[in-house]
Amino acid sequence: MYGNNYPIMKAKSLLTLALLASMSMGVAAQQARPVVLERVERPASSPVLKAPSRLQAPTAEGDKQYLINYGGSTLYALGFGGVEVRFRAMLKVKPEDAAALEGTKLTQVGYYLAAKTAYSSPGMSDFHVFVSNQPEGGNDIAAVDCTGGDISTGEHWIELDEPYTITGESFYIGYETTMAANSSGIAISVSNNDEWENYSIYQYYQDQDTGEYVWGDIGWSPDYGEIQIYGLAEGNGNVQVIDLSLLGVSAPSIVKSGESTYFNAIVQNNSIEMLDKVTVNYTANGQQGTATAAGSFVPTTTSMVQFECTLNATEDVELQTVDVSVADAEGRQDDNMADNEMSCKTNVYKEGVEFNEPRGILMEQFTTEVCQNCPSGHQIVESVISDYDADIIRVAHHAGFYTDNYTISYSNQITPFFFNMDGGTFAPAVMVGRKCYPEIPNSYYYYSPGPAFGIAAEYLQYAFDDQVSMANLMTINLETDYDQANNVLNIKVHGQSKLTLDNPTVNVFITEDGLPEFSQSGWYGPGDWVHDHVLREVLTGISGQKLEIGADGSYEYSVSWNVKDQITGMEATTDVNPENINVVAFVGNYDSSDPNNCEVFNAAINEKVLSSGIGGAAELDGVSVYSNGGEVLIEGSFDGAEVYTVDGLLVRSVGQSDGMTSVQGLNAGVYMVKVNAGGNSSVAKVLVD
Repeated sequence: MYGNNYPIMKAKSLLTLALLASMSMGVAAQQARPVVLERVERPASSPVLKAPSRLQAPTAEGDKQYLINYGGSTLYALGFGGVEVRFRAMLKVKPEDAAALEGTKLTQVGYYLAAKTAYSSPGMSDFHVFVSNQPEGGNDIAAVDCTGGDISTGEHWIELDEPYTITGESFYIGYETTMAANSSGIAISVSNNDEWENYSIYQYYQDQDTGEYVWGDIGWSPDYGEIQIYGLAEGNGNVQVIDLSLLGVSAPSIVKSGESTYFNAIVQNNSIEMLDKVTVNYTANGQQGTATAAGSFVPTTTSMVQFECTLNATEDVELQTVDVSVADAEGRQDDNMADNEMSCKTNVYKEGVEFNEPRGILMEQFTTEVCQNCPSGHQIVESVISDYDADIIRVAHHAGFYTDNYTISYSNQITPFFFNMDGGTFAPAVMVGRKCYPEIPNSYYYYSPGPAFGIAAEYLQYAFDDQVSMANLMTINLETDYDQANNVLNIKVHGQSKLTLDNPTVNVFITEDGLPEFSQSGWYGPGDWVHDHVLREVLTGISGQKLEIGADGSYEYSVSWNVKDQITGMEATTDVNPENINVVAFVGNYDSSDPNNCEVFNAAINEKVLSSGIGGAAELDGVSVYSNGGEVLIEGSFDGAEVYTVDGLLVRSVGQSDGMTSVQGLNAGVYMVKVNAGGNSSVAKVLVD
């Protein structure tokens, strides 16, 4: 499984292949039976393809280097069933790439092996890497036998004894091995491109008609993805197409006028050629400039180009646009400019304009009981938050890695949106202020395509430091009033804004602390796991409620919550403990078409908003109302009392009393007790267990 610092991706459904039972060559035949490929999570290893050590040092002066790599970076293992399997896993070099590399030499073959856990062996033997002009075995052009550490879990690069001179014709690179029964080891990447068709596995099996052992293609499909195999070539190829993509621009949300500001552009190299330099153009506040990043721009991975400029405001606060485009790589123009331009917006404010009040920082976690690394994720969050004096307001979405008894539909709907990963999600994960930090890597892309990112201490610190440094240009006040008689919580959110927003919105959440676990995976500590900050209900809809901001910058929004003793989620109905109910409100922007334009600029929380009415005294002199196990006790002098469910159903009535009155026979739950005395009445809320 993933280590504590890496998220777990929710696996998509996987087709099952029925294969002929196979044997290692030279071993007596067994009865044929199916062998099933089964996906398991990637072990806790490097999530991103690393170039081999020689990538930056070609063997001959003036040579260039080329990395043949069509796969992604998030890895899974393919497991085999109850029989031993001999197979060849391989990558077919595309004809256009083989032609462009004619005359260069393939010097190294790289591959990634996986296992069910980080501590187990892939279960491989008789392992060798090969170069071949045909997929089936027996006619390898070059091969290197591998043992020991070369067939352990992780990424490996094997140098060929004799480099293969590429002829311009398509060829195969890969590895051949025997897979032990009930083991896993082939690493694959699940992605949404069409590169899967360049990968295949050939299996060695006994033909049932002839009795001979033969190689046969077991078939491959996009449901499986790409096998992790790579090739390194050196020389002077004829690569004409340089294809770069601008994947993200990180801009400060709020910038002080006249101060130098850094922006980050995330650029991906989509070609097979190793690049040393990439240049971007930018236009900001009428300024035009260029920025160049030098380094190892590894094919299929991303690099960050940073540039600095100064924005100036003529008004107190101005919303300004920064346009960014990829200019060239090593002086060569990109042949595909369609994905090379992006814009970002930032609010530029003058000296003395900001509010003096501190900001509330919203941090939303993605966690479920199915996720075995989520307890570790929580512990990392706790350790980082303890270092900050800022008001960090937490909400836990039980989504990201399957669902559990505390999952509500809102969380399940917004999770893929804010991950911005074509439906892929994972846990443990967080988002801070719903702001995208593309420079924070995660384990699916090399950059974060949306506000959500995997939990690691350094990632949280980066986001918190950014949020703490942000000026406050939008205040928030949260007021709550509990109407005990009607069992309604009235909520009011108001404040002042100096920001220019596309679609200013307010969100109001009901959260609960102290919820018991049902079965938390991955928790081995003392005592039971307890869920805090759990999102229970959303009062403002999937996209929040639009804020009407007045000419003076003021805004106000009110909503009510009918207090419940149970909440029905996607999988179960769970009890509510009113003593642990909190209200969270936050204000910012919302854009239903762009998860990276939904930033939160302030947040507030009112905690334990109902606790004063639980088991306390009715507001009548000399009268107390409280529960004792399965009964409600009314102590004092009164004219009469009624006991209601939270839905307003009368379940008990008692007459005049001067002493202690016990109301028994109630089911477990929350009740409203109305007491009448001397022409006055008061309502107390009690919990019967």
